[in-house]
Order: sequence, then structure tokens, then C-alpha cells
Amino acid sequence: MSEQTQQEPPVEEGTTQEEEKRDLSWHLDRIWDEIKQISRQVEQETRRGGRIARLRFDIRGLRREQAEQTSLLGKLIYDAQMASDKRPTLSRLQGYDELIGKIAGLASQIDAKESEIEELKAAAQDESEQEANETASA
Repeated sequence: MSEQTQQEPPVEEGTTQEEEKRDLSWHLDRIWDEIKQISRQVEQETRRGGRIARLRFDIRGLRREQAEQTSLLGKLIYDAQMASDKRPTLSRLQGYDELIGKIAGLASQIDAKESEIEELKAAAQDESEQEANETASA
């Protein structure tokens, strides 16, 4: 229902055609307000759903990139181990620190996007509960 609480006009016996038109107009206005509110809710839910889908798509890409970087790190360590009889000092491997930084950066991006998804879901849940409370009190 709209923020303005509309009360149905009293109907009396022997109403005139003018009063019937006013009653009909009041009902149509109320219906129109409800249609507008529902369309706004649908738009919000659609935008939220689209945002969540986009975030999930981004997360899949980041996870794929993270797996590639982890694979490169493993190859770097393996190649260093095979090139020497001694266990290599990881910090001396060329590109090691850079790969670790990239992997950590990707992990934090994934965490941030997952947190944003949870926030969007929580906001949707809060709005649903608020609407249910408003409907119950109306």
C-alpha cells in the first residue's frame, strides 16, 4: 500500500451518480498506487538479482585466475626443486613474491564480492520482513 493511508469513503444509500464516480475514482487510485508500488518492488528485486548474478560471474572468473596463479606458483617451486639438489629458498625464486601477492589479492577480491552478495541478500531479507510487517499491520 502507498505511504498515504487512504480510507474508503463512506457509502450511503441513495448515492448519486457523482458519488459513485468518486467512489470508483478512489478505488482506481488505490489500485494504481498498489500497481506502482509492486512495479518498484519488482524493479528493485530484478536489479538486486542482476547484481548478485554479476558478482557470482566475477567470482568464478577470479577463482579461475587464482587457480592459474596457484598452478604457476607450483610449477615455479617444482622447477626450482628439480634444478637443484637442495631445497630452494622460496623468497629467492624469481617471481615468487609477485605470484603470492597476486594470489592473495585475488583471494581478497573474492572475499569482498562474496561479502557484497551476503549484504544484498540480507538487505532483501530485511525489506521482505519490513513489507510483511507493514502488510500485517494494515
